[in-house]
Amino acid sequence: MSRDTGLLAKTLPLAPPLIAFALLCVPSTATAKPTLDVDPLGINAEGNLEWLVSVSSGDEGSIAIELGFGFENSSLVEATLLNPSIFIEVLDGFIITLPANNPFTGGITEGLVVTGDSAFASFGSRLVPAAPPTPFLLFESEGPMGTLKWGDDATAPFGGGGDRIFGGDGEAFSFSGSRTVVPEPATAGLCSMC
Repeated sequence: MSRDTGLLAKTLPLAPPLIAFALLCVPSTATAKPTLDVDPLGINAEGNLEWLVSVSSGDEGSIAIELGFGFENSSLVEATLLNPSIFIEVLDGFIITLPANNPFTGGITEGLVVTGDSAFASFGSRLVPAAPPTPFLLFESEGPMGTLKWGDDATAPFGGGGDRIFGGDGEAFSFSGSRTVVPEPATAGLCSMC
C-alpha cells in the first residue's frame, strides 16, 4: 500500500557535460595579490646588518610600488635598488618615473629617496614573475641588530601612507609589518667580554 505524503517529487534535467564544464572554467578577472618579502641576510664585512626586500606580481605582470621603510634601534647606512632593468623604465632615452606622495618628506618624490633612517621607494616595473620573488631593494643598517619596518608601520608617525603595491590592473594592495633581528644570547655574551 502506498502512502501519499503530499510532497511532489520533481526531477530536474541534468545539464549537458559541455555546459557544466564551461561553467567551471570561467576565467577570473581578479588580480592575484602581489607579495612582499623582507629578509635579514646577516652581518656583512663591516659588521652591519643587510636586509633584502623582494617582490612578486602574484601573477606575471607589471606592478607599481609605493612603499616606505624605516629603521629602529639602528641607523640606515645604505639603500640600493636591485634589478634596475626591471624597475626603471627607459623609453627613447628618458627614464619613465612613478611620482608618489612621500610620507617622509610630505611632497611628491620618485625613485628611491632616503631621508635620515627612512627610505621611500616609488617605482613601476616591467614584467615581474609571479614566482620566485624578484630582489627589489637592499638595505644596510648599522650594527648587528635592529628593526626594519615597512608600510604604515614605518610611516604612521608621518601621517601614514606609503604602504601599497599595485597589481597589473591597478588594484592596490596594502603591506605593513616589521622584522627585528637581535644577536643570539651566546653571541651577545661574547661581545660583552670584548
